[in-house]
Amino acid sequence: MDEHITLKVEGISDQQYSMQCAAIPISMDQSVPGVFLYVALEVGSFRPIFVGETDDLKDYFCVRQTEHPLWQEVLDSGATHVAYMTVTGPRAHRLSIRTDILHRYPDLINEPDIPEREAGRKS
Repeated sequence: MDEHITLKVEGISDQQYSMQCAAIPISMDQSVPGVFLYVALEVGSFRPIFVGETDDLKDYFCVRQTEHPLWQEVLDSGATHVAYMTVTGPRAHRLSIRTDILHRYPDLINEPDIPEREAGRKS
């Protein structure tokens, strides 16, 4: 399998998001804002586990992801890969994409009423 693959992730709005996907642990070269989705990659498909957003994907994946309150649950739920996409502009745009994906997949382990807790934001 290629180191990075592309997943097409659909939101409740039927909007499709093209996300790069890599095995956990992931490293990134650039500090960019974005949306991410932890998944269990299965033959021919994926099972979404947790969706989040951050103002800095590199900092989140390389430094802060293991500090996330749901990190162990993400792993225990079978996450093998993370799909991510750069989303520039205001945070509201990232949150709207996160919410679109969150409502499409009702079995995600997110706590939808607490976006700040789940967001990969610096304290």
